[in-house]
Amino acid sequence: MKPTISVLLLSYNHSRYIRSAVLSALKQETTDCKIEVDIIDDGSTDGTKEILSQLKKDYPNNIRLILSDHGGLQSVSKNFNFLIEKSRGRYLAFLASDDMYSDNRFNRQLNFLESDPLLVVVYADGVNLYRGELGERLTKGLSHAALKTQDPVKCFRVLITSVSLMWIQSLLIRSDFLKKIKPFDENLISDDWIFNINVFRNLVEKKLKFKYIDDIVFYRNIHKENTSGDGRTHFHRVQQVCDKYIDKSYTAKILSECAANFLIISFKYKDAKNFLYFFIKYIRFDISLNFFRNKIIKILKGYF
Repeated sequence: MKPTISVLLLSYNHSRYIRSAVLSALKQETTDCKIEVDIIDDGSTDGTKEILSQLKKDYPNNIRLILSDHGGLQSVSKNFNFLIEKSRGRYLAFLASDDMYSDNRFNRQLNFLESDPLLVVVYADGVNLYRGELGERLTKGLSHAALKTQDPVKCFRVLITSVSLMWIQSLLIRSDFLKKIKPFDENLISDDWIFNINVFRNLVEKKLKFKYIDDIVFYRNIHKENTSGDGRTHFHRVQQVCDKYIDKSYTAKILSECAANFLIISFKYKDAKNFLYFFIKYIRFDISLNFFRNKIIKILKGYF
């Protein structure tokens, strides 16, 4: 009997993108796997609920839909844990309601998992999409280097000493493993970083395996409504993770680099209010201004 992959999706006011997102998941169904899309809509007011209700009618055997009242960012972790608990697939995947899967994205991941019972999860990569144009790949830096080693210990070490660039939209994971560990922290704003810390901690403790393949399996739409583009919200997320999960000797470095990155963005877009906000945050953690200075030098070199 062919396995079912449950794609878990949370939506809120993404009427421009939601249909493409859901259809990109449904078309992954092949002779090798069945696709079931489990969705919670968080009280959308822009027509998203109506689009999802119609998709549910069109694909009654493939979509399970819950329309809830608006709970905001604080409800994301709780909703994801609920979908994980109630999922019916042998394997689980994640998709943001404004992103899309690439064609045949599960083929290689599923083959690896089906052929090795000790393999728990297969990570891959994604790419930014700017108004339909392909941009940069998403998995980079220390996270990319660690994933390529295929060593859970090295990945876990990177996750607790630096900002993670491992994307849950890229993975395919065994459902029974994820249901046992409750990967999202319901006391914090949801973050891939927390999810990955919990996954790799359990891989290390239980001596289980993961795999990384350097394939692009999803497209991340970049637009003004991205929550990760909201600098203050994103910084708050990072600070929460640092306070609870990160090696304290690395906290100042992580927060200073995060603040500096948003400081540069505010400078580029002439956003004086956020520039001042992130400058105050930055000097709290790096009075020497070394990271910010190096960033400015790098930008200036690009102009000359």
